[in-house]
Amino acid sequence: MGQTIEIGNVRVVGEVASFTTDRNISSQDGGVFESADEAAAATSYPGLLASKLFAAIDGIDHVFAGSNQIVIRRPGGWTDDATAAASSVIEMFYRYYPAQP
Repeated sequence: MGQTIEIGNVRVVGEVASFTTDRNISSQDGGVFESADEAAAATSYPGLLASKLFAAIDGIDHVFAGSNQIVIRRPGGWTDDATAAASSVIEMFYRYYPAQP
């Protein structure tokens, strides 16, 4: 149940990765989160997504989610595995059950 979010573009520049999606994660206001605790205290969709990202990716210290853009900072840079993990969390954010084979 739910829909998979399609990621149209991923761009990594130094410590920052930017993900552009095919649907909105938030209203135009968006949300900025600097820690897992801050994200966990939020009840908005950006807060829920940020909480999942903080849990799934070691070393991130900043998440911005606004409209169809998610920007994540990971001091020390991004590995292919970290980028893939972030993509997976974002893609599955609106899914309530995993895809069936």
